[in-house]
Amino acid sequence: MNGQQEIINFDYINTIGQNNNDFLLKMINTFLDQCPIILAELEEAVLSEDWEKTVNLAHRFVPSVGLMGMDDVAIDLKQLENNAKNRMHLDQSMDLFLPIKQTCIQAIEELETKKKLFLI
Repeated sequence: MNGQQEIINFDYINTIGQNNNDFLLKMINTFLDQCPIILAELEEAVLSEDWEKTVNLAHRFVPSVGLMGMDDVAIDLKQLENNAKNRMHLDQSMDLFLPIKQTCIQAIEELETKKKLFLI
């Protein structure tokens, strides 16, 4: 991984999946399918200042990143959700979103690499 720290907590997802490769592959595929869609929708909601949609999307995304052991992203998503819900610090929404997006893009790259190992 080019010396970078892994984004995905593979020990955590192995524990959840009880080392069942079929289950783990399904978890990975689900995340890979849903993550880019939710990210795009969330970015659009933040950019258009659609705070209700931001609340709903951030809330929906928290369990997905949580299952991947991405605790820092889950915390940031909850903060984004709470800010939008309470209409507080809205000017910081994009500053909160951009690191979420970047981390998720790195997570997708990690998962694509790991997925190939399951298919060998």
